[in-house]
Amino acid sequence: MIKLFLSFDLDYEKDYEFLPKIFKTIGNTPCVLFITGHSHPANPISNLPRTCILGNHSFNHGEWFETPLKERLMDLMDNHNFIRQTYGVDCEVYRSPHLRNFPDTADWMEEQGYRREMECAECSVCQPMEHAHLKQYFSSHHHFRSSCNLSFVENFEAICKKGKDFTFFLDPHDFIDERLKYLKEIIKIGKTYGEWKHL
Repeated sequence: MIKLFLSFDLDYEKDYEFLPKIFKTIGNTPCVLFITGHSHPANPISNLPRTCILGNHSFNHGEWFETPLKERLMDLMDNHNFIRQTYGVDCEVYRSPHLRNFPDTADWMEEQGYRREMECAECSVCQPMEHAHLKQYFSSHHHFRSSCNLSFVENFEAICKKGKDFTFFLDPHDFIDERLKYLKEIIKIGKTYGEWKHL
């Protein structure tokens, strides 16, 4: 049985508008909401399910492509403090903005009590692209905004069939009403192949 990790990246304020319907769709499935401080609305998320935990996605959500380590760490810790002040919790998981995962960042964050950043599952059919690295990862961003020739649900099941634990990220604003069925379907498929867990 594999372990599956569902997460939502809250990169934009509009993402928060879709959370109530997403919570209703996923039910008691564990998930991580990765908070980005600069785009957080004025009020905290209401009716946060007990099965959802909060993760650190940096405060500014910058590219980090040529950002020095000190600035990356400051960005993450500013967000850590923002989440603590807003929700009263100390995050233990983080995701680098735009998946700019650097070993030196992971080393330092681990010293602060965080778990190391887990690599996201790759699309089962698309090849990585040097300057569009997000295209290789399975996510709503990848599927709904690219020319991937495998359906969202088929792609998810193909990754499950590999028999390895995996995490992936979804953007809440991608889940307009007619797409919520896809979210419901991957929850169901995940239970066939394994168990939904927190990161």
